[in-house]
Amino acid sequence: MAASTPTHFPQLVNTEVFDNWLFRLNCMLEERGLKEVTQMEKVEDKSLDAKAKSLIVQCVTDRHLNLIKESKTSKEMIDTMKNTFQRKSVISKITLRRKLLNLKHTYASLEEYFSQFDNVIRELEVAGEKIEENDKVCYLLTGLGDEYNHIITAIETMNTEVKLEFVRAKLLDHEALVSENSSTITFIVDSGATQNFIKEEYECQMIDVKTLPQPLNIKIANGQTLQATKKGFLEAKYNKENITVEAVIVPGLSTNLMSVSQLVGREMKVEKNNTTVHQEEEEEEDESTSYEPT
Repeated sequence: MAASTPTHFPQLVNTEVFDNWLFRLNCMLEERGLKEVTQMEKVEDKSLDAKAKSLIVQCVTDRHLNLIKESKTSKEMIDTMKNTFQRKSVISKITLRRKLLNLKHTYASLEEYFSQFDNVIRELEVAGEKIEENDKVCYLLTGLGDEYNHIITAIETMNTEVKLEFVRAKLLDHEALVSENSSTITFIVDSGATQNFIKEEYECQMIDVKTLPQPLNIKIANGQTLQATKKGFLEAKYNKENITVEAVIVPGLSTNLMSVSQLVGREMKVEKNNTTVHQEEEEEEDESTSYEPT
């Protein structure tokens, strides 16, 4: 006969995540058919209440055991814990609002940022604050960096009501796309270019992408004219120092071009996460560019 798996009781160690602990406790009570008895003002089945009390005690550390020792019923135990650890005061609400406003995406992934965001939202709702769906979307987007500006702009211009889950999905799609596109980016040094020009496919890795005051017509060496309407910045590292490369985004451009006037050194390798930007010397027959406003 196989040995039964020992029951794991969630322990309230960190009171800052009290709501997570309470959720796990309620799931265990519900699984054992004991949740209803913890909500009764007057206990009808004392044996069920005793089982519920025993389960609650198993989930409380010695440090907090004194809080519930005098409780007569399982409901009193849970109410005592709620009154002690669920923050519902005005000061708590103000503190949580500030925490939400100051929350920034400085984490390794969006998933981790979303998790921290959800924790604060849940604490506010437990404290009695009602946060509308649109407000949640605004708070979530406010904490993002400049690299998400074009995604935020696209969401802001949508005519339909935007749901939080839709926004999460779009942001995760963007993160996945950036990860897939992490590769070596090569710039050819071009003596004829007065600005840096970058292929459109790298726009998703750029920040602060803006529309130009007027379109630029860019004439390349083979006589073809390309039109650009946007420019942005590529944040990277060079010799372990942060640098920013400003470039015009050119649809249809076959090679990224670096202006000689902005060249900081030959054979420069620039790393952005897993991305390396590499500058090579211009060969005699490489594309040269000039531009003029339309």
